[in-house]
Amino acid sequence: MLRELQRRAAAEPSVRTVWAMISPGNVASLATIAGFGFAEVGEQWDEQDGRELIFEVAARTSPR
Repeated sequence: MLRELQRRAAAEPSVRTVWAMISPGNVASLATIAGFGFAEVGEQWDEQDGRELIFEVAARTSPR
């Protein structure tokens, strides 16, 4: 599913970046994005979910 999302993003000229915001305790989601080229670029506070790590990858480097 993540691979298909990245393919779709890469096919859209207006999409430059794919982001993922994940709670640091969400081991399953962190494992899901591992190996897909995402880099941790910061963190944010979400009022509902608390602390989230921010990951991004360039859409054009995503698998087509």
